[in-house]
Amino acid sequence: MPDSVACFRIIVDDEGNPLDYIIGEVNQAFAKMLGKNKKDIEGKGVLEILPGAPDIKLDWVGAFNEGVLEGKQVRFQYYLLPLKRWFEVTGYKEGPGFFITIFRDIDHLKRVAENLEKEKGLLEEMVNGVSDVLALQYPDFTIGFYNQAGYELLGMTPEEVKGKKCYELLGRDRQCQKCATRKALETGKREQMEIYIPEKDIYLDCSSTPLLDREGRVIRIIEQLRDITPEKKQEMKLKEMEERLSLLVMETPSIVYSFKIVEGQPEITYVSGNIEKILGYTPEELINKGIDYWISRLHPEDLKKLNFKFEGDFRSGEYRFKDREGNYRWISDQQRNVEFKNESLVVGTWWDITEWREMEIALREREEKYRAIFHQSVAGVYLHDLEGRILEVNEEACSQTGYSKEELSKLTVFDLHPDRGNTINLPREKISYLWNQWQPGEKYQLEGEHQGKDGRIIDIEISTGPVCLGDKKYILALVQDITRRKEIERALQESETKFRELFNNAGDSIYIHDMAGNFLTSDRGGVDNHAPALGKGLSHCPFFSRPCGHSRLDFKAPRV
Repeated sequence: MPDSVACFRIIVDDEGNPLDYIIGEVNQAFAKMLGKNKKDIEGKGVLEILPGAPDIKLDWVGAFNEGVLEGKQVRFQYYLLPLKRWFEVTGYKEGPGFFITIFRDIDHLKRVAENLEKEKGLLEEMVNGVSDVLALQYPDFTIGFYNQAGYELLGMTPEEVKGKKCYELLGRDRQCQKCATRKALETGKREQMEIYIPEKDIYLDCSSTPLLDREGRVIRIIEQLRDITPEKKQEMKLKEMEERLSLLVMETPSIVYSFKIVEGQPEITYVSGNIEKILGYTPEELINKGIDYWISRLHPEDLKKLNFKFEGDFRSGEYRFKDREGNYRWISDQQRNVEFKNESLVVGTWWDITEWREMEIALREREEKYRAIFHQSVAGVYLHDLEGRILEVNEEACSQTGYSKEELSKLTVFDLHPDRGNTINLPREKISYLWNQWQPGEKYQLEGEHQGKDGRIIDIEISTGPVCLGDKKYILALVQDITRRKEIERALQESETKFRELFNNAGDSIYIHDMAGNFLTSDRGGVDNHAPALGKGLSHCPFFSRPCGHSRLDFKAPRV
């Protein structure tokens, strides 16, 4: 969203106290921000346009008092409730009784700041998880911060350490004779040394790293202490670990520029200094350059898409621009036509959105990959909530059940259970209980039955477990149709049963023996007649021990 600009005239009482502000000229962005037309705003008082202003925490009248009456620039941040967005409001004196305000949409920056705060908390957890002692010191040796390992090493609490100098924490009244921090203050460079602390009877590997301001002055010292007592005693090689803390520099992340049209071609007249930090160019390299200089740094694919007619009051677009190192950076470009001292100018901002675009591409590729895996799986895939309501299925699930995706989205997984008493599925109450007890990361495998749309019973094997999407828990299930396998198992079991019945009810005795002549098993008649011979040779069977031949009746079981 472009910046919103408005001019105000102050209204004061007899004692000179500000009462209200009359709105003068505003740009279209300001009117759009308030959801009104320019003609309905200009010439009206702030309290008339915003009758609820006195009830808002922000004092619209008093907020600009210092800037208007004393000529000082004021800046503050304000959450505009109707828009549900954050703005940075800047006000400065334009003339006696007049001032100008600029509303800049910083909602994205606010959200970035919130994310940075979360990252800060994560960084603190990481720092506290480090086994080494990490400390932040000031140039006068006052301790600003220790991680958890530092407090444990000293046997002190943060309150006991606060405001103390490092040597005072050891019971000393002067600086240590051998000190990496003092040397780092002298050299302005990272210093490392080994020291012995007799009060603790430990050896420490000390590393002190100075943090410098832009003038090269030391403003902080990051100290890292590692207990190397075991390594020192065993003459082991020391390992170094460094932890660096970065200072968050609050600067405007966008490049501001302007250009004018000379003989139908744009000519850059101004570029803000932070372009050197973002793209590597100095402002002087771009100012007063022709369009060819700018075009030569555009990505060839994006050059074909850009419109150089500069039509309309406001234009925006995204393209890739080559930085000084030869790398293409994604730029979000916003332009607006303005009149300045009877001269037509185009004012714009460049935002480096390279990381956003790369994240967008990466997320899209990952989503496409997971979606392909989901839909091309040979198993039926179900995603449902803890009530069993089906949220997402793949094509295989539809193929197995005969339902369409739309039909399945209106069902629960319990609707797929056969409506008969002898199903092998667990009761619904038992299943719901298990779902609520399962924890993310756990996996389970079980067998069950589904009933297709045509009433057909489908034997299934389910691999399932809970997954968390956001702050909610769902159940992901991969369902294999094992009906054919079950049919084969049942057929084999039935065949074995029939064979066993035939085997046991045969009129003749049936024997199975190995090649050495040892009996292994027989039918029921063989067991009744010759049980002593089982597991032994043929010679132990009475009819094989006779000197003459044997008839078929020798093998026949007696009739009862």
